[in-house]
Amino acid sequence: MATLQAQHHHLLLRHRPLSLLRPSPRLLPTRPSRPHRLLVPARAVSTAASTAPPEATALEDLRRWLSSHSVGEGKALPAAVPEGLGLVAARDLPRGEVVAEVPKKLWMDADAVAASDIGRACGGGLRPWVAVALLLLREVARGADSPWAPYLAILPRQTDSTIFWSEEELLEIQGTQLLSTTMGVKEYVQSEFESVEAEIINANKDLFPATITFDDFLWAFGILRSRVFPELRGDKLALIPFADLVNHSANITSKGSSWEIKGKGLFGREVMFSLRTPVDVKSGEQIYIQYDLDKSNAELALDYGFIESNPSRDSYTVTLEISESDPFYGDKLDIAELNGLGETAYFDIVADEPLPSQMLTYLRLLCIGGTDAFLLEALFRNSVWGHLEMPVSPDNEESICQVMRDACKSALGAYHTTIQEDEELMETENLPSRLKIAIGVRIGEKKVLQQIDDIFKQREEELDGIEYYQERRLKDLGLVAKIKLCGLKMSFALEKSPTSIRPSESRRRGLLNIHARLGVWDGAKSAIFDNHPLSSWPEATGRPGCRRNMPRDPPRRAAISLFPPNLPPHIPYSRALQQRLYLVAQHLSRRAGSPSASPSAARRGLDQLHAQLLLNGFAHKRFLLAKLLSLANAAAADLPRAESLFLSASPHGPAPPTLANLLLRAASGSGATPSALLALFSRLVGRHGLRPNGFSFSTLLAALASAGAGALTHGRALHARALAGGVLAPSGEDGHVMTSLMDVYAAARQLGDARKVFDEMLGKSVAAWNCMLAAYVRCGELDAALRFFGHEMPDRDAVAWTTVIGGCANSGRAAKAVELFLGMRKARVKDDAVTMVALLTACAELGDLELGRWVHARVDWDGRQRRTVLLDNALIHMYVKCGAVDDALRLFLMMPKRSTISWTTMISGLAMHGRSQEALDLFHRMQEHPDGATLLAVLRACSHAGRIDDGRWYFESMERFYGITPGIQHYGCMIDMLCRWRQLHEALELLEKMPFQPNEGAWGAILSGCRREGNLELAAKVTDRLVELQPERAAGHLVLLSNMYAGAGQWEEARMVRERVSALNAEKPAGRSWVSQNGSSMVVA
Repeated sequence: MATLQAQHHHLLLRHRPLSLLRPSPRLLPTRPSRPHRLLVPARAVSTAASTAPPEATALEDLRRWLSSHSVGEGKALPAAVPEGLGLVAARDLPRGEVVAEVPKKLWMDADAVAASDIGRACGGGLRPWVAVALLLLREVARGADSPWAPYLAILPRQTDSTIFWSEEELLEIQGTQLLSTTMGVKEYVQSEFESVEAEIINANKDLFPATITFDDFLWAFGILRSRVFPELRGDKLALIPFADLVNHSANITSKGSSWEIKGKGLFGREVMFSLRTPVDVKSGEQIYIQYDLDKSNAELALDYGFIESNPSRDSYTVTLEISESDPFYGDKLDIAELNGLGETAYFDIVADEPLPSQMLTYLRLLCIGGTDAFLLEALFRNSVWGHLEMPVSPDNEESICQVMRDACKSALGAYHTTIQEDEELMETENLPSRLKIAIGVRIGEKKVLQQIDDIFKQREEELDGIEYYQERRLKDLGLVAKIKLCGLKMSFALEKSPTSIRPSESRRRGLLNIHARLGVWDGAKSAIFDNHPLSSWPEATGRPGCRRNMPRDPPRRAAISLFPPNLPPHIPYSRALQQRLYLVAQHLSRRAGSPSASPSAARRGLDQLHAQLLLNGFAHKRFLLAKLLSLANAAAADLPRAESLFLSASPHGPAPPTLANLLLRAASGSGATPSALLALFSRLVGRHGLRPNGFSFSTLLAALASAGAGALTHGRALHARALAGGVLAPSGEDGHVMTSLMDVYAAARQLGDARKVFDEMLGKSVAAWNCMLAAYVRCGELDAALRFFGHEMPDRDAVAWTTVIGGCANSGRAAKAVELFLGMRKARVKDDAVTMVALLTACAELGDLELGRWVHARVDWDGRQRRTVLLDNALIHMYVKCGAVDDALRLFLMMPKRSTISWTTMISGLAMHGRSQEALDLFHRMQEHPDGATLLAVLRACSHAGRIDDGRWYFESMERFYGITPGIQHYGCMIDMLCRWRQLHEALELLEKMPFQPNEGAWGAILSGCRREGNLELAAKVTDRLVELQPERAAGHLVLLSNMYAGAGQWEEARMVRERVSALNAEKPAGRSWVSQNGSSMVVA
């Protein structure tokens, strides 16, 4: 998958969504406009899928079985054909002739399942395809006792469908959309199998006495995928013996009416499946039909195991997505939805056909911005789509060309062969069928990508000759020549005229409107404002004719540049300028809150806006200051900057409560120390007469809770003030203040104080109970937390369950966490994404890959849980800890958004599993700014790979290139690397240069280095140091030293160290292993 993000939109070149039984929302997104139904694919072996024909005996048994049910008699017979097995005409058949009628009693469908032992064991809760797949496996296991035995005997074990390809064969479709689709299908089938295996197969051994493997289940899936007619989907799913033997031919160019279901009601006994010939067929010729004219070659390969040479089967799907980080996200989404599209739109590009009609329109919508953004205003809402159907502006058109060409280049670079190399390979004689399929799919996708690139390359070359929106609009009004001429003349006259000659303001307002309609703001500013001060220019910009042409939410620099910097103080400013300042501040606040925002840029914008307030005499406007204080909070502005905003309105006098509370909120997010926050609070109360309310106290207490144990004294002081102010009176209703107090005490591990506050609360809310539970967990009192949870809490919601599950998972009690989750399910409490993260942490701790996969499948198919970066990170961590690093990497590569933690976890996981080169390659591709943990993972990768020089470079470059000061863990990792690769002397030098005292990890690495190099004298000194640092692990260190002496033949020294161990009365901790079997785990010492 090639992903490219440009400006504020998201463009993906991705696979065409193939027809699945139930498309996976994570691995195989489908068009939102199509309903999520259970779609079963079509038909059996085909013209390119060479399946071995059945034995003659089995074929004869099938004919007798069909004859006994009067199917196909005298018209068509099953026979061995080049494709494997097919239907051959027994006599001349004209077009539309009924070949056979298959009675419903022979069908394998939902009714057959319901009438079988499978239906009685499973009820009606299974997906139709899963139920029929289990029936199929059950009947195969019954052998000759099955009523379908002759039919089942001729089913192929495999086709050339890509779901049956080996890993080596799948490498041939590397880079194609088909590969990710195939892997997604197999993973989906795997998750369904794991579900039915536990709940049905293993629970009904009488029905499935033999072991049913995933390969068996995948076979059943493949049979249904390739042999069920495309229209028999969802609840109508039915496998029709005899009819499913008919093969596909590319020469049948119309599906026509090749079959129908007729009879008295779909569930009646007289219902028949009637198969007809789509063309004239002579006796002895094979009967063919057209499976699906709309499927691409990739879909044909996945469903049936063949492709066609017809170029119209080659296609690629472009997925366009409106990014949530786009400042005009809401406007663009509204416009898309008004025109039948949504946040994501899919466009199929077919070889040798023009682009879909709406693709360019949607692309222009995604790329629109800057001076073109006025088209997003509500005024244009109903007509903008029509404007976007034609080019908007040179910048917009150039942008869509560049994005598409870059995306095509990236996608083409993912293939390991060129078009020319594939075409030469295709000419090779006797190519294996699967290799031929792979080459054909590669060629088709690359040709379509090249076609897309050529279209936009040609468009780039024609940009100068295109007529754009502004010219078309003015031409429609018959004004384009006059307005351009008038605008040029007036601009020139104003620029050349002496400043003493002042044109009338009405003329300059008219010129401003001309520039606004033409979208030329730089010209308006230079021609009107720079040379001639306009006493009422805010009124001009506030006039309807001008305002609707202004970008409603312009970029920060463009917006601020609209305000002239040196206007005389006597000019009477209007509400329009204030409103513009407010909108700019609102825009910056929204941008500052996005994950990709730059805090420094937001703070620069804050300073400029504050300067405009002071310059223009708006410092007393509280609604503007309130918005700027909100911006200060979003931008994490420092405390002096935030306080200066507040003092603009109230330098000495009483403080407006709203502004004061907003200042406290901004100060809490500024990173100020607890002392500074309390000092600010005292100034607001003492100098500005603030009467603190619940919001004031809860804001400050939340900041103190984040500061940890160091804020305990200040927390007690605030507690006292809250009591004195009556905020915590028994009759008070500020419960959120008391829960904030509990958080402060819990952060300082003062559990008794937290419990005292809790006990004093009247009418405890659910939030209060949950807060007390979290306090127990945070203080490490897990047993007390479980007692509180089980015996005291009156109601246990999802937050409470998640708190104890997460507490157990993070405290080494993973088995208990899993047990609690099962209890949560029994209590019918709905879990959420945070619960799943806690459960995945437990899976990682237990190393329970099976349970982790179950969680993954459940997350994928639970529509209530939206996939988040946090949840994906937990899944990757689980797979890494459970040893499934390939699964982790696959999930990582499919993540739509990645955080620094995502990259760090994956890099660390690859390094941990000995794939250091891949870890370093991934680091070089990292799109986020690395943090200390990322660099630590990189150093470990270098250590495992023995790349000492690279390790030194990364370590020495941490501060210079990444702005990260090495911590004790980085030093420890470097020392371990040097000792691991016999650089003990350099490791000792680094140990001495450490800016802090070495910890046990660093000394332990030195001891390991001494063992490798046989330096017993240094080893003895290091051991003494380790015994001082870790007396509880003294035995382990001393035993290692004793073994080193013994290995060197110094038996007396070894004996003395052993006596020292005995004198300490210390024991070396025993190792432990986890064993998981049949869903339960045990510890083996």
